Amino acid sequence: MVINTAKNYPNGGERWNLKELNKLTLQVLEEEFRNKQFTSAYFLNEDKPHLFNHQLNVPFGNLRYITTSFYPVPMSVFDLPQPTTPANKGVHLRSAAWSEFYKFVKNRNLSHDLDHAKLVFLSHYQIDYLFVQKGNKWFQQNKDNLPVDYMLPNHGEEFQVFKLK
Repeated sequence: MVINTAKNYPNGGERWNLKELNKLTLQVLEEEFRNKQFTSAYFLNEDKPHLFNHQLNVPFGNLRYITTSFYPVPMSVFDLPQPTTPANKGVHLRSAAWSEFYKFVKNRNLSHDLDHAKLVFLSHYQIDYLFVQKGNKWFQQNKDNLPVDYMLPNHGEEFQVFKLK
């Protein structure tokens, strides 16, 4: 099985590359998610976003081979650097606008406090799992306010997986 992982590029952006998934990680993910129904969201780092053609890439995208319910909501749509060219700005805006979190913030007029909006969204939609890029500032600052039940063992992957209560 293969899974998306990031590869750094000289321009500071990142592009996904395929590599074999660590066997221990695969075992953990299969045990946790095989044929399970759940909700999930993911957080990207502002300084190392996972973008391809200025669109967000889903971490562990190939989890869809294990379960049919892996469609995580991108929670970093307001945090990522804005593209500089008009064409890329349009792609970025369209990519952000499809996010349930983006719609939630806009519909409830919560853009004045995005940190709080993230907590409200996770609670409102009773998100089961968080996929968090290591070192994510928002998660580090707010983890005490989250109902984290446990963290899945991480075997060298760039994203940590947290089960919420």
